[in-house]
Amino acid sequence: MIRVLLDTNVVLDVALKRPRFYNDAANIFKNIHEGKLQAFVSTTTISVVFYILQKQSTKEMALQFLSRLIQFVDVAEIDKEIIVDALVSGWYDFEDALQNCAAQKKGIEVIVTRNTKDYMQSKMKIYTPSDFLKGLK
Repeated sequence: MIRVLLDTNVVLDVALKRPRFYNDAANIFKNIHEGKLQAFVSTTTISVVFYILQKQSTKEMALQFLSRLIQFVDVAEIDKEIIVDALVSGWYDFEDALQNCAAQKKGIEVIVTRNTKDYMQSKMKIYTPSDFLKGLK
């Protein structure tokens, strides 16, 4: 089974039903539900998704979404070691560095993100949702 980290933007595409991006993100979640993928999100994704959803909707909606999400994804925790690794990584975007380091520590094989350029320094396989889905077929 493929172990995949979903970047925050992919989770938000589903949560906010972003028109241009929803279908691909929803299809990834469908594959997760069908047991074809073992999906992870980082600790930062949980807090960022909550913050954005409660600002754009309500706190209750944000809590409901996260409660459903956490039932079928695992969490790639961010601890002191990962923070130190991200701090010395030299990455421009610290949040992406945190997610990459957390994914590596969990033995995750793939990161799915719409911002592939932000992960150019990664040693992992990086795919857009669309490209990832093409590879699953």
